[in-house]
Amino acid sequence: MQIYFAWVRYQRRAESMKDFFNFNVVYLPSPELRSTSRLAISYVARAYRMITMALRAAPEAIWVQAPPNFLVHLAFVARALTGGKTKIIADLHNAALSQRWWRTPLSRALLNRCDVVLVHNADVYARALKAGIVANKLFVLEDKTPRFNTIAAVPGAGRPMLVMPCSFNADEPVSMVIETARTLPQVDFIITGDKAKAQRRGFVEGAPDNVHFTGFLDTDAFNSLIMRSYGVLALTKEDGIQLSAASEALGAGKPMILSDTPLLRSLFSPAGLFAENNTAESLRICCLRAIVEHEEHANAAIALRGSPSRVTRWLKQAETVRAAIGL
Repeated sequence: MQIYFAWVRYQRRAESMKDFFNFNVVYLPSPELRSTSRLAISYVARAYRMITMALRAAPEAIWVQAPPNFLVHLAFVARALTGGKTKIIADLHNAALSQRWWRTPLSRALLNRCDVVLVHNADVYARALKAGIVANKLFVLEDKTPRFNTIAAVPGAGRPMLVMPCSFNADEPVSMVIETARTLPQVDFIITGDKAKAQRRGFVEGAPDNVHFTGFLDTDAFNSLIMRSYGVLALTKEDGIQLSAASEALGAGKPMILSDTPLLRSLFSPAGLFAENNTAESLRICCLRAIVEHEEHANAAIALRGSPSRVTRWLKQAETVRAAIGL
């Protein structure tokens, strides 16, 4: 067996590819703690649980989602305690190469000892090479487009609704979305994710009545929300970031309202609605088009989702990775 460890509540990327690679996903999410000391204690507790689970299962392979980058360190500890034969696969998200996480001691050295290091796109591949990860361990594996097996992809009755799955990270233009929502009082903007974090960053107080912060939703509730929406906002201020929300919109066959970055254009053209120059006015226009021209843009997403070239590209990448793992 293989285990994929992620210190988050849920990860669509891992869930979408678990059947192909035959791993079990284990989530060890962070509790909502503001105290640094309590957070440190939670790190120790989760590290202990992770290593204990690995010892009991003795998996053929341990996959870790980074950040946090020290999960790679824990994977090597688990391998040493289980005989030293376990394969280690690091699935690097963009932030793993950020200054915050890359300065984790031994990050580069241990990643270069992994059996496989995955990145999500060619932009991050180039950054990883520049950071010193060796080319023979490094592979691009894009997000596999998920499928939504819930209610029909028809917007719900009543007021039109747009959904923004959000982590409330610095690169996400939440303030611009709120500004846009003020100009579209007839549209509900549903922002999912950590509501406490949104409050700490000052987004909740003073938001207009048509902006709703839901907090974390379970998978069924989130899927249902996406399927009842007129479109999904997947926005970032930075290039090189591949947003899982865009893949979720594509999987649901929903209009994708996207930041205008070269990477997102390369991945989601011609189906996406791109907010040119990433301004509130361009975002407002995209939101209106997603609603007024919903059928057109939903059909474009469905066509891109099922395009043979897109499906074949992912399968080719995944088969290359599976061969490199050697299981």
